[in-house]
Amino acid sequence: MPEALAPANQNTCMSPVTLPRRFGPTDSAINVVLTGRSAPIPSPTTNRPRIGASTGCPVTAGAGGPAAGPSEIRALHPGAARCRRLLTALGRDGEGAAISELGVVGSLLEDISTEQVERLLERTLGALERYDREHQAQLIDTIRCYFACGHNAPAAARELGVHVNTVYQRLERIDHVLDSSAWRSPTGGLEVQMALQFHRLLRR
Repeated sequence: MPEALAPANQNTCMSPVTLPRRFGPTDSAINVVLTGRSAPIPSPTTNRPRIGASTGCPVTAGAGGPAAGPSEIRALHPGAARCRRLLTALGRDGEGAAISELGVVGSLLEDISTEQVERLLERTLGALERYDREHQAQLIDTIRCYFACGHNAPAAARELGVHVNTVYQRLERIDHVLDSSAWRSPTGGLEVQMALQFHRLLRR
């Protein structure tokens, strides 16, 4: 990356941006570096519409920074590029985010495809989604809150605004719908919590 893009006395943000196929044989990525002499500096995600206006099409932006100088910008590139790829895998083309906004998903995953995300969601949460939709239930909200409260049913009940017995009943219903209590184990719980992260990012 040319050093002239990032003078050492300026703070910078960088963002790999995806452009549609009409700019090449496949979706292509370019690097955008935004500079500013004072905080806060412009964000690649908030400037995404302006980039889109310049190109005449929606763009997907993964952001990194701030940083000072060319070497720090180079160090930011892998994380920002991973963020852009994850947004695409999550079906969030035309959006922008920083890797920190993707939570554990952004921290742990290097590359994942849309098909892999869908398979994980179907395997772990698919039955719960269908049950919630067909019965106007809140099993996914309950399991998410239960994990967030450290497997503490009374705390989850307070957070959900329901009686603790309602939470216990819902947890038993989750066992029944999934035909397994494996989600309560450390390994099964980790997979379900990862799926819940994807579920949140997909805004289902």
